[in-house]
Amino acid sequence: MEKINMVDEEKQLAGIIRICEQTSRGVWKRIDENRELLEFLYQHAPDLFERFGFIRSWIQSNDDFFTELAEAVGVDNIFDWEKYGRGVCPRQYPRPWPEPKECHTPASSLRRSEQVGEQ
Repeated sequence: MEKINMVDEEKQLAGIIRICEQTSRGVWKRIDENRELLEFLYQHAPDLFERFGFIRSWIQSNDDFFTELAEAVGVDNIFDWEKYGRGVCPRQYPRPWPEPKECHTPASSLRRSEQVGEQ
């Protein structure tokens, strides 16, 4: 049996945490953009889900993976309303999981502040 090198494991974990916190603005940003993509598709290509219903489950699987990864490594979401209050971010971040009925207004008709989710 191979002896476990704790220093290597600590470096690996630190690397994973760094990636989750910083790479492409972090895992919470990835979760938010994943949900934003689903919102966009609901608004601009709703028939896509009628033809290819599995797309939602692909996006859901990514959401589940990223959310569990963030929680497992303890990456803090500094924009969490429940933890830090609403003053840190103008909207819930990451945005809630979108449902088709919530995404009925075309993005082109929204003001810029509404497009980025400010309420």
